[in-house]
Amino acid sequence: MEISFQDRSNYFKGILLLMGREVLAEESEKNSVRRLGKILDFEPQFCEYVISHFLDDTFTIQEPVEFSNPEIAKIFIRDGIKICFANQAVKVSKVEMLYKIAVGNHLSAKWFARELYDFLDKGESEVDHLFEIARFFKIKYEFDINTSAKDHREFMKPIRLTSNL
Repeated sequence: MEISFQDRSNYFKGILLLMGREVLAEESEKNSVRRLGKILDFEPQFCEYVISHFLDDTFTIQEPVEFSNPEIAKIFIRDGIKICFANQAVKVSKVEMLYKIAVGNHLSAKWFARELYDFLDKGESEVDHLFEIARFFKIKYEFDINTSAKDHREFMKPIRLTSNL
């Protein structure tokens, strides 16, 4: 399955919204956005432009992102759940936003609840901190688990990028 430019754009924008402006002020989170942009095959200059405008409050989306295929929406929701719970301060509004995206993309409330429950049911050591979209593109990140086990927001910090192809 190929992901269209529109779907890749929506994915990128949706993840930015879930991360939030306050989080994106941190350099480590900007690096996560840069890595996501690379996974989605966006030019580095474009990612920098989006990050800077997002922080300048000129980058807004009023409606939940929609995808052309429910499978892409499922991948997005799984990444979104990881982002929502990446630190101790979980915002209910972010989970509600994910739910609206799921329903808007023809995913059932039952499916969403099961994904959320499955994630919450896992222990910290069982949580897979890879971008799900990286798996879709068969890109693998290897992590140094000992460097930032306590800081959940560092969960997307790769040491080395390799391809499974």
